[in-house]
Amino acid sequence: MILPLTKIIIGFSNLVFFIIALIVGLKLIIKYRNQKDKNYIFVGITWITVAMPYFATVVSFLYTLTTATLISFTIYIIISMTFFPIGLFLWIMAFTNLAYETHKNSIRSLIAVYVLIFEIILYILLFTTPSYLGEMIPPFIPRYEPYIVFNYLAMILVIIITGIYFSLQSLKSSDEKVSWKGKFLLVAFILTTIGGILDLVPTPDLVIFIKRTITITGSILFYLGFYLPQWVERKLIK
Repeated sequence: MILPLTKIIIGFSNLVFFIIALIVGLKLIIKYRNQKDKNYIFVGITWITVAMPYFATVVSFLYTLTTATLISFTIYIIISMTFFPIGLFLWIMAFTNLAYETHKNSIRSLIAVYVLIFEIILYILLFTTPSYLGEMIPPFIPRYEPYIVFNYLAMILVIIITGIYFSLQSLKSSDEKVSWKGKFLLVAFILTTIGGILDLVPTPDLVIFIKRTITITGSILFYLGFYLPQWVERKLIK
C-alpha cells in the first residue's frame, strides 16, 4: 500500500503532537520531585493518556508505512482506548483535590465505576464481536461504532466541564500568576476538546492539518497552565 504524500504528512503531524504531549506530561510528572504534590503526577499522566488515541494513529501509520498492510483493529483499540479512561479518573482525582472537594469521594467513586464498566464492556466486545466497536479503514485510520463514539465524547465532556470550572476558579484568584494560568488552561481545554471532537468526524486532509495545529497549541497551553516558566511569567507580569 503506497501512501499519498498528504497521508504521510498527516501521520507525522500526529507523531509531532504525541511527542509534544508526552514531553508536557513527563515534565509535569517530574515537577512532583520539587513540589511534592501528587496532583502533578495525576495531571501529567492524564495528559499523556489524552494523547494515546493519537499515538495509536501513529503506530498504525508506521505499521502501514513499513508493511503496506492495515494494523489489527484490536491492537489499535487497546492502544487508543484502554488508557484514556484511566486518565479521566486521574484527572478527577486532581480536580477534586484542587478545585472541588465537595462530595469528593462520591464523585471519584462514580467515575471509577464508570471507567471499570467501560473497560469491561470494551474488552468483552473487543475479543468477541469487535465489529461492534468499529474497524480499520485504509490507509491507517479507524471507523468507530456508537459505543466508542458516545463514550469518548462523554469522557471528553467530563474533562472539558471540570477543566473549564477549574480554569474559571483560577481566573478569580487575586494572584496574577494564578489568573494567567487559568487563562492558559481555559483556552487549552477548549482547543483540546475541539480537536478531539473533530477527530471523530471524517474531514479533508487540509482540515486535519488545522485540527493537529489546534491540539498541539492546546498541549502547549496546558503545560503553561500548570507550570508557568519564569521567563514567561516575567513577560506577562510586570
